[in-house]
Amino acid sequence: MRSKVDDEDSELTCDSEKEEDKNGTIDVRSPTYEEVELNETRLLNLPFHLLEMITDRCIGVEYMYFRATCKRCRLAAPLIRWSDKTTSRRLHNYSLTSPWLMVVDKNKDLGTINLIDPVFGDKYYMKRSRVFIDRDKILCSRFGWLLFYSGAYILSFYNPFTSEIRKLPYTHLHFDSLCFSAPPTSPDCMVVGFYTRSNDVRVCIHFVAREQPWRTIQLDFGGAPLRHFRFPTFCGRDLYVLCDKGQVCVLKNLRNFQRYNVKKVGPERICEGDYFLVKRDQQLLLVVVGECIVEVFKMNDHTKGWEKVNCLGRYTIYIGDTTCLCVEAKAREMENAVFFPRLHSRDGNVVFYSLETCRYHMLNGKNVEEIVGVGREHTYPHAWIEPSWS
Repeated sequence: MRSKVDDEDSELTCDSEKEEDKNGTIDVRSPTYEEVELNETRLLNLPFHLLEMITDRCIGVEYMYFRATCKRCRLAAPLIRWSDKTTSRRLHNYSLTSPWLMVVDKNKDLGTINLIDPVFGDKYYMKRSRVFIDRDKILCSRFGWLLFYSGAYILSFYNPFTSEIRKLPYTHLHFDSLCFSAPPTSPDCMVVGFYTRSNDVRVCIHFVAREQPWRTIQLDFGGAPLRHFRFPTFCGRDLYVLCDKGQVCVLKNLRNFQRYNVKKVGPERICEGDYFLVKRDQQLLLVVVGECIVEVFKMNDHTKGWEKVNCLGRYTIYIGDTTCLCVEAKAREMENAVFFPRLHSRDGNVVFYSLETCRYHMLNGKNVEEIVGVGREHTYPHAWIEPSWS
C-alpha cells in the first residue's frame, strides 16, 4: 500500500528497472532523514529503528515493495549495492533455498539475464551483463558457473553473480556436450567434452589449474559407434554419459590417458520419452519424461540395470537441456519432485512434477497448486544455476 502523498516520489522500482552503473552494481542516492517532511502522511507510524529492523527481514522483491510504501520506508531501505558483501549477505542466504532458472532474454537488450525463483516466482534481471550468450546455448551449468562458447572454438566460464569470466585454451573442435568436475576456481577442476562426427568419436580433457592444452582420446566401441552423447556426469573417478536409446556409457578412471573401450550399461529402452541423466550423491538416476508421466530409475551397481524409484525422499531433480541437478530440498514443498524449465501460461511460475501425486504443479509462495498441462518451454538459452557468490 502507498499513500497518495508519496505517489509522485515513491515509484515502485521492480528489479527490471534498477539503475546500474557500468560495473553492473546498483548505486542510487537515497534521501536523508532530515529530507523527509514532518507533515508527510505516514502509512506506517512506527519508530524509525523498527522500520530498519523490518528491512532486515525483506528479500528481493519484498525489499523493493517495502521501499515503495512511503518516504520513510525508502529511507529505512536504501537500494543495495550488490558488490557490497555486507549489504548483500541476506540475498546470498535467500538464494540458497533452491537453484534458480536462468534465461538469456533475446527480446531485450543483449546481455540481459533473467533469474526466476522457482519457490516464490520472483523474477530478477541482470542488465548489461559482461557476456552475450546470444547465438550459442549454454553447454553446462554447475557450482554457480556457466560454460559456453564465447567465440569461435573458445570456451569460457562465467559466474553471473560475481561477473567473473575465465577463458579456456583454444580448441579446434566444436563439442556436442561438456561437463566439469569442480568450480573453475578449484585446483581439481577438470573439463571434459565429447565430439562426434560420422565414425570419429573423441573425448577431450582439460585440467584448468594446469593451464595445459586439451588432451584428446579416440574412443573405441568395438563395433558400430554411438552418435549421441548427452548429460556427461561424474560419479567418483568415472564419467558416465547418456547415449543412444537410453544406454549409458562409462569411461573408467578418466585421469589415465589411454585408448578407451566404452562400456555400455543398462537396457536399450525402458519406455517411450525423453531421457535425462543426473547424479544423487554417488548414485546415478535416469529420468524418463513421457507425454503424461515422469518416471525415475536408479542404477543397480551390481547388475548395472535400472530399477524404478517411486520416491526421492528429501531430494529434488532439476531438468535442463544440457545439465540436470539433484539437490536436497530446503523447503518441504519442493521434496520428491522434478522441476522443469517451463513456466505456467497464467502465472509465469515454474512448473514441476510430483512423484507423490503423479501430476504437474506449481508453487505459489508456499502453496502447491495442481495445474493442467505441462506449461510452456523456453526457446531462449537457459539453465538451472546454483547461486555462488565466490
